[in-house]
Amino acid sequence: WFLSASDNEGYRPGGAGYNPQSGRRYEIEAEYTRNHEVALKQRYAPLAADFAVNVFHTDWIDMQVDASSGTDYYVDNAGRARIRGGELEFRLPLLETLRLAGGFGITRGRFVSYVAEEGDFSGNPLPKAPRYSGSLALEWMPFESLMLRPDMTWRGPTPTMASNDPALQLDSARLYN
Repeated sequence: WFLSASDNEGYRPGGAGYNPQSGRRYEIEAEYTRNHEVALKQRYAPLAADFAVNVFHTDWIDMQVDASSGTDYYVDNAGRARIRGGELEFRLPLLETLRLAGGFGITRGRFVSYVAEEGDFSGNPLPKAPRYSGSLALEWMPFESLMLRPDMTWRGPTPTMASNDPALQLDSARLYN
């Protein structure tokens, strides 16, 4: 068994920018995050199986977001945002040289307060933060120093912009490697 907890702070500097296509000049404030995470990992010896679960919570202050519209690209500060979630991972041996591995994650991210030029986006889901994602893989080791790992990853639909415009939403997707 392995239990861990972390409490971290993050920082991204602010600055200024210019869009030559639209002529827009913009300034953004620094972004700050406060992250909390608890994780539990276990190796189940009778099966030689590994399991891990973690939960997390992040608070943003002055979150920097893409506020573009068409060719008018710029970055804006979104006030406050919050994201919460959890992940589960596993690795199970099927044969001596073959394992099944995978994971599943759930994320709930929202703007706590964000009033922009285009409107009030408070309460909207965070852009590019799908509500769920997952993976499933086979790990085959025919030789000690070689691993072949075909896998599939997937994620749920997610908005691309703070406005959550349905026309700009990314559909759910799967990727096979």
